[in-house]
Amino acid sequence: SKGSLLDDVFKSLEKRRLAKNTPLFYGVRKPRLASARELLRVSEMVSTNLSTFKAPFLVQHGLDDVVTDPALSQALYDEASSLDKAIKLYDGMWHSINIGESEENLERVFQDSIERKEE
Repeated sequence: SKGSLLDDVFKSLEKRRLAKNTPLFYGVRKPRLASARELLRVSEMVSTNLSTFKAPFLVQHGLDDVVTDPALSQALYDEASSLDKAIKLYDGMWHSINIGESEENLERVFQDSIERKEE
């Protein structure tokens, strides 16, 4: 990390500035212990139950994400037993692929999320 998590999440400097100025911005504070514990508990629950997950889903992940490893998204896709699943991994994109990228990249991500591949 380069200091602020925003530096790793938003590629666009303007979008990074906007995120920092939103009232929901958490800042440099660390998460509350109860919140961190709950996130860990849910993450563990999801990872141990992937083989029983059968709902349709789409995974989208930037390959240059340094906040969350794209290999985790690949594992979700590989291990889930759903028969209706897809994965889109984006070269050069960061963590916040739905807001922190260029307009061109955002269009691609949103188009992929609404497009349904016909079998």
